[in-house]
Amino acid sequence: MSAFPAYPPPLAPATPDLASQLEGMLEELRRTREAVVGQMDAQIARASGLLKAIHGVPAPQPALPPLHPPAMEIMQAPPKLTSVVLASLPPAGIDPHLEQATLSELNEALSLAFTEIASRGGMLGR
Repeated sequence: MSAFPAYPPPLAPATPDLASQLEGMLEELRRTREAVVGQMDAQIARASGLLKAIHGVPAPQPALPPLHPPAMEIMQAPPKLTSVVLASLPPAGIDPHLEQATLSELNEALSLAFTEIASRGGMLGR
């Protein structure tokens, strides 16, 4: 059993325009990931150097890799977001007999609960 829900396939095949949008989104996500990973590596290196300095061990300062030009663009402007809308399936109907039985059971349970609450002096415990 999968931890992820299984969604039904889209009703119509993807258009070339949708495919190119998705490819663009993937490329943007990859560039963003590389930029973030590069920043995290630099922060880890700085934190390690500070920790070594606190403990009295001089640490050489590693040279930070320069950010690639696309990474600089990503860090300066938010990425363009696109959305994909999938058609939803109509909800499945409920058997009228099952619905009525469920409502009857619910009403009975609520009646019993309110009777119990009333016999104890209400919800405020008076």
